[in-house]
Amino acid sequence: MLLFDQPGSRCFQRPAAHGALAGPDDAAFLPAPDPRGSEKRLAKVQPLSRREDACCAGLIGSGWQAGAQLLALLAVRPVKEIKVYSLRKEKREAFVEEMCLKTGANIRSVESPEECVREVDIILAATSSLVPVIRPEWLSEGVHISCIKAQEVDEAVLNTCQRIVVHTRVQQKQIDNILPGTKYIPQEHEQGWWNKESLWESLPELSDLIAGRIAGRKNEKEITCFVNNVGAGLQFAALGALILKKAGTLGLGRELPGEWFSEDVHP
Repeated sequence: MLLFDQPGSRCFQRPAAHGALAGPDDAAFLPAPDPRGSEKRLAKVQPLSRREDACCAGLIGSGWQAGAQLLALLAVRPVKEIKVYSLRKEKREAFVEEMCLKTGANIRSVESPEECVREVDIILAATSSLVPVIRPEWLSEGVHISCIKAQEVDEAVLNTCQRIVVHTRVQQKQIDNILPGTKYIPQEHEQGWWNKESLWESLPELSDLIAGRIAGRKNEKEITCFVNNVGAGLQFAALGALILKKAGTLGLGRELPGEWFSEDVHP
């Protein structure tokens, strides 16, 4: 398991279990190189359908997930420019300043989502929005779209794409993080595109693409899309197993008894 530093645990002089990854064995607690396991997990899957010659990207969002998407993008594609849009200008500009300092990349703030995604090769959506943030008329030929939740795109956007991959069809219901019936908040999940069985069941899964059971991008003109619809956590298990294996090889970590994480009573 991974244990990450978390503010508020200083009085214990030890890190708190925030963003922990559970390994497949009673193995060890390992100090983590980065406390943001969740957004890294999402970011790692994004390069699969991007064009090799991509040079310009648009990022909608300026939170911690958006930061991971940006870093993952720069790790796999030498983009020359990244445009960033989010609703709050002050947060957006602070995010751009931070990421410019961290990466040295050409990153700039823009004033609308349309400006952000028009004439780019890659679109990244990393928001908390309950409604679509991308319009089909904004899409350029050959663009790749990656979104961290199904609500960020609608059926009109998907109909514009030639290739679409979802994380997993098992997790069809979307979690909107709102109370049903909350005033002034539309219940988008009730009429969301993911509720159409014929469409949903026709979409391949990320595992199909990774295993080579389906083809990825076939040419530079195709519009492709990856929808991270929550997921089943298999990436965490795979990453945990790899970390435990490498830790054992390097002699890192500390063995802990398995009974610490189980109980002999049932409420």
